[in-house]
Amino acid sequence: EAKIVTIEDTQELNLPQEHWLPAVTRSGFGASTSEGKKQGEVDMFDLLRAALRQRPDYLVVGEIRGAEANVMFTGMATGHPGMGTIHADSMEALINRLITRPISLSPALLQSLNICFLLTHAKIEGKAIRRVKEVVEITGMDLKKGEPIYQTVFRWDPGADEFLYDAKESSIVKRISISRGMTQEEVWEEINRRSLVLGWMAENNIVNFRDVGDIIKVYMRDPDTILQKIKS
Repeated sequence: EAKIVTIEDTQELNLPQEHWLPAVTRSGFGASTSEGKKQGEVDMFDLLRAALRQRPDYLVVGEIRGAEANVMFTGMATGHPGMGTIHADSMEALINRLITRPISLSPALLQSLNICFLLTHAKIEGKAIRRVKEVVEITGMDLKKGEPIYQTVFRWDPGADEFLYDAKESSIVKRISISRGMTQEEVWEEINRRSLVLGWMAENNIVNFRDVGDIIKVYMRDPDTILQKIKS
C-alpha cells in the first residue's frame, strides 16, 4: 500500500487508506521568535519539510499560498508525486501566481508541474454545481520567458454539459505509454475502463468515501472483478 501524506491548515481530507499520515498546522503563542513565528507555531512550510523526510509515495497539500510551494515543487522534482490546490480563475492566472511573490517559483521547479484541473461553479437547470472547466497539460518550458508551455486537453461545454477532447495528442498519455511499455491506445483503454467504473458508481449512488475507496482498491488489485460486476 502506498504511503500518503496530507498537509492542511484545517483538516478536511479523510482518506480510506491504511498508510495515511495527516498533518495539520498549529498556531503559536506568546512573542515572536527571530524567524518571525510565535513559540510553538508549526506552519505548512515546516510540515512539508518534515513530510519529505518520511519518503511519501504521494504528497497532498490542502492549499498552496506561499513559500511552502517551493518545498512541494522541490519534492516533486526529486521524484515525490504531489498534488495541491490553489486559487486562480484561469491557467494564465495560475502561472502568474506561481512565478510572482510570495510564491516565486523558478522556471526549473515549474517544469515539475504536469497537469492542472480548473474548476468552476455553475448552474444547470437551476441547480448549483461544480464542474472541471478545463484539463490542462504542461508540455514544456519557454526558456526565454521562463514560463511553461501548455495545452488544453479537455474542456467543459456548459451548453450541453459535456466534456470535449480538445487536443491532437495527450503528452501525459504519451509519457505514461513510454514509462509503462504500453501503446497509447492501451493507455486510453485503461482510462476508459476507469471512467466506466466511476460512471457506474455515480449511477448507483455509491458516494460514501469508504465504499468508493473499497471499490477502487479492488479494481487496482483485480480489475476484472469490478468490470464483471458492472456488466452483470
